[in-house]
Amino acid sequence: MTWSRRQFLTGVGVLAAVSGTAGRVVAKTLNINGVRYGMVHDESLCIGCTACMDACREVNKVPDGVSRLTIIRSEP
Repeated sequence: MTWSRRQFLTGVGVLAAVSGTAGRVVAKTLNINGVRYGMVHDESLCIGCTACMDACREVNKVPDGVSRLTIIRSEP
């Protein structure tokens, strides 16, 4: 099957639109005074030390014993 350039670009556009929509549904960001916050991590570097949870709690002034973060551990 051969595709024309137009068909290829249409397919790429549809894929980009669907991918962008899915990302917006799954990933939520916090918007405060026009500033958007989010956190990204490299799961391959995780050693299970929970330092990310401690840092999140400290930055957001969350009391000890309370967490706004849920870590879901998965096997590689």
